[in-house]
Amino acid sequence: LQQADVIPTVVESLPLHRLVLYATPSEREKRDEYIQSFAQSLRNLGANDIHKVMINFMGFDWARTDSAVPYRLKGETVYTSEFRHADREKARLAALERMKKNGGVMHGWATGITENDLNGQTGPGVSREQMRENILAFFQVIIPVAQEAHVTVSIHPDDPPFRNDVQDRALFGFPRMASTEADYDRHFEVAADIERGKGEVIKAVYCTGALAPANGDLVGLLRKLASEHRVDTLHLRDVEPLEPNDTTYSQGIREVPTGLGNVPLHEIARVLVELDMWDNIDWRPDHGYRREHEQCRDGYSFPGRIENALVIEENIRHWLQASISPGTSAK
Repeated sequence: LQQADVIPTVVESLPLHRLVLYATPSEREKRDEYIQSFAQSLRNLGANDIHKVMINFMGFDWARTDSAVPYRLKGETVYTSEFRHADREKARLAALERMKKNGGVMHGWATGITENDLNGQTGPGVSREQMRENILAFFQVIIPVAQEAHVTVSIHPDDPPFRNDVQDRALFGFPRMASTEADYDRHFEVAADIERGKGEVIKAVYCTGALAPANGDLVGLLRKLASEHRVDTLHLRDVEPLEPNDTTYSQGIREVPTGLGNVPLHEIARVLVELDMWDNIDWRPDHGYRREHEQCRDGYSFPGRIENALVIEENIRHWLQASISPGTSAK
């Protein structure tokens, strides 16, 4: 990469082993081995001048009930994805089919996840409290290492996220641990006790498309995370509720081309400028629509993502200029 003049700055993501999240009491010794392995990866990355790492607590990455939803864009039909809460069984079957098709090797999933974890509604078979105990053990080891290596570890939100008022905050047995502001508050409170004022290393990935459905005030959340020094990476993408004016996304979410959904991107840009963060945060477009006959991993159309990036580049100065006071130039 260096020979090609490409300088990596962020690793997205560094997978957790299944046991780091879902170890039962009898598996804790093996869990701790995997945590130590993750800690060594942080040391290695820091030694190679890579100081930002992303993780997630989802287990099987993001889920959709339909990955071929037609969407009209500039007179053309493109295809995006959606998640319907009423059809979540379709998401489980789709995830299981992807796993079989890929021979069990799944990018972005926790390593060690097997078909057995997806064969029913019980998932990995641990409670939310057991997961919290595992995450605490994880934090206790990796936070001092991250501080020493000058590496931040950012938690990507659940996708789709489940709001606090959803009765069963689990997706086919996998507890949702990073969906809402309250979820992140809990993680940061636990982390702060271990960080001991020596620098915040546990942070949030501010993914607009994953945070919007479960957090009503995206702009306020960004301000809060920034004031607490808990954000240093940003994913820009857009979503809309399945039903118009459904501000709680109670039926589910639909991904839409960037700038055409319900995410207040211009307001987010304004806050980034106001807080002097725009030049100091790593960001990228996230997910992309695909065209008919295009073969790609769901959500990761290369042309679609490039086009989303171009939309952001074309609009960012407009968003910034609309966000700053007259007579002030955008950076």
